Amino acid sequence: MSREFLGRMKEEWHLALINVLTVASCNLVIVWSLAPCCSYVNTFSSSDLQNRLQKLPNNILEASYRYREFDLQKRVLSYLCKAVQFSLVGFTVGALHSALLHLHTQGKERRLSVPIPPANTNALGYGAFLGLYTNWRYQMICGMDKLLYNHFNVIGVSLFFTAAFREAKNRP
Repeated sequence: MSREFLGRMKEEWHLALINVLTVASCNLVIVWSLAPCCSYVNTFSSSDLQNRLQKLPNNILEASYRYREFDLQKRVLSYLCKAVQFSLVGFTVGALHSALLHLHTQGKERRLSVPIPPANTNALGYGAFLGLYTNWRYQMICGMDKLLYNHFNVIGVSLFFTAAFREAKNRP
């Protein structure tokens, strides 16, 4: 009886570790997706592609200002560039998650109750999810943040409402 109990505890410990790694990787992606909200300037860029990318808005709802006009083409390119960035992060996280999962379940294929997807399917799924859904969510939250700040003119109020919106979107 105690041997079965210890074996079960060991298996549950591994499941808990996998869940912690999954949550940590999701939080890493969320933090990475918030990083473009912070303004930064790369003064050492010399390539033409980097200069063109820097002239794009951070999100599709960013307002034009005196020295930077954002037309529809720049907004669409901004959306596509963010989709590519999020997809690459999702693909990397999916591949890492799949590698860890396959490493953890080596030799246990017969005892698994749920089949493990192939590594390429898992990585592509994560990439598509982050490229499509997370990009759309990022664009809407940045737009909502700007709208709320312009309406209330107090950063604390806009941050409260966007944090509440993010928390509400995370609920099942």
